[in-house]
Amino acid sequence: GGRGGGTDIVGQSYDSLYSPVLYGSPGGYGANHGTLYFGDEDNENLVVVQGLGGRGGGAIHIEAFHVELDGKITVDGEVPHATYQSVAGGGSGGSILIDCDIIAGHGGIYALGGSGDSNGGGGSGGRISVQCDDMNKFNITTKAYGGASSRESGGAGTIYLQTANATTG
Repeated sequence: GGRGGGTDIVGQSYDSLYSPVLYGSPGGYGANHGTLYFGDEDNENLVVVQGLGGRGGGAIHIEAFHVELDGKITVDGEVPHATYQSVAGGGSGGSILIDCDIIAGHGGIYALGGSGDSNGGGGSGGRISVQCDDMNKFNITTKAYGGASSRESGGAGTIYLQTANATTG
């Protein structure tokens, strides 16, 4: 995830480019980290731990013969909560792995990083890997952008597309 406002530590990249299966990481801590906030009526009387970064994106693995995608598949990282998480980083995007014989459609596959809050860094984009024998009707938008931030934008994620008889070199 994105760097929190109170640290100079930056996360390392992880997971496989070809077969990603891991969740995105949370954003870095912000101001008042660990302080409890006892909610009010507007926030449904929740007890909230302040200073946490945005949550990382999920992980999806689809194995099928035919994939027809006219909607969206998303594993985006989240932004930190606007009220309780000042200067916290955005969560990084998760991973999507699709392994099939045929893929077609006009939808979207997204693994975007969450934006950071004020001085928090943006989360990096996630990983997308589509490995199918037939991609002749693949008109699907794929995006793995890093999250925005006024301090430091998140790095780009990866997108790997492979058809039958292609090499991974």
